[in-house]
Amino acid sequence: ILCGNSGSSLRHRGVSVGFGGTKTTRNTPDLFPSSRYVAPKGSGHGLAGDDVIYVADKNNRVIRRVAVDGTTSLFCGQPGNNAIVNGSCLAGGLLEFPTHIVGDGAGNFYVSEWGQHVIRKISAAGVITTYLGQAGVMGWADGAANTSVLSHPSEAVWDGARGLLWFFDHDGGNRLRNFDGTLVTTLFGPKTSMYVSGSFADGTDPRFSYPEGLTLGGDGTLYIADVGNNRIRRTVSN
Repeated sequence: ILCGNSGSSLRHRGVSVGFGGTKTTRNTPDLFPSSRYVAPKGSGHGLAGDDVIYVADKNNRVIRRVAVDGTTSLFCGQPGNNAIVNGSCLAGGLLEFPTHIVGDGAGNFYVSEWGQHVIRKISAAGVITTYLGQAGVMGWADGAANTSVLSHPSEAVWDGARGLLWFFDHDGGNRLRNFDGTLVTTLFGPKTSMYVSGSFADGTDPRFSYPEGLTLGGDGTLYIADVGNNRIRRTVSN
């Protein structure tokens, strides 16, 4: 356990390294070794080669920063204050229900906001803004960043070679989508309606069921933990 407790903790390379934490259900000041998490969901790195881990501490409504020595500090949001408020991460910016965070290697982060159906961006300057989707609007529509419609965005991965942000929408069709800096596009999953029947299919028109993991190989292959189908799947991005 790198940080936290046996119920809500971070682990490093599968080895327990002796960092502390206690079993509680609320946030405490970010003072090592008493850092506590409430349902941490996703983590990522910000800069290439940076050993710092950034954690989406979902039920505390914040993003936390964990240094290589295990010291935890608040990175964005205010513990227990849930809302979609853009602004400086440590001076008024708020998160509603962050469930995943991924960095682009240049100091920017992208945070999936499950409950409000948007993806937020935290800039290298520490400012959080709504990046994709429309807060509180659930559905499915491709298009420009501010007119696209998402449905419970979750796992995401940054594809630096292509300049793409890949992410899954969970509800409706479990779609795999990406954003190229201009348009949101649905690559895999249903493209004709919000809700579809069938939870598994391979080929050019695949179906997923509760995908819970997404990572990118060095050759551009996407690997997907398709939990509802009990399969690890792969595809090659175009």
